[in-house]
Amino acid sequence: MTNFLIHKKPGMIFFLAFCFLSGYSQHAAEAISEIEQHRKKQGETFRNKDESPLPKADRKKFKGLKYYAVDLKYRVKGTFIKNEHPVLFKMKTTTTRLPDYVKYGEVHFQIDSQSYKLEVYQSPDIMQRPGYQDYLFIPFTDLTN
Repeated sequence: MTNFLIHKKPGMIFFLAFCFLSGYSQHAAEAISEIEQHRKKQGETFRNKDESPLPKADRKKFKGLKYYAVDLKYRVKGTFIKNEHPVLFKMKTTTTRLPDYVKYGEVHFQIDSQSYKLEVYQSPDIMQRPGYQDYLFIPFTDLTN
């Protein structure tokens, strides 16, 4: 079993942060603190001119990401199934850009006794960046987009 957290971020069409944890039995206060630290780091990344995905003009206006209140109901145990035969393809985006990705695997989990599956992708281009060798991407949309 792989442990992960799901963070909902309004307006982020293609972003889902998975934080892989070494121990699932953390106390609620520790879990909330971990999520808040992650959120703070995300905000710092968006403000940092060397790391931000935002253009300079948007970065100057950036006031921070908006989050829902932490709900540990979405801290779930899931099963990761690796794709043994990944195929390179061009992923459709919200722009005309078509980056290369492979389907790396799937994460299966349940919330309120309902089963869910998220597809996990990996970018050969992003893997070449220092510190991103193990970077995985889970695109999704929800009613907040």
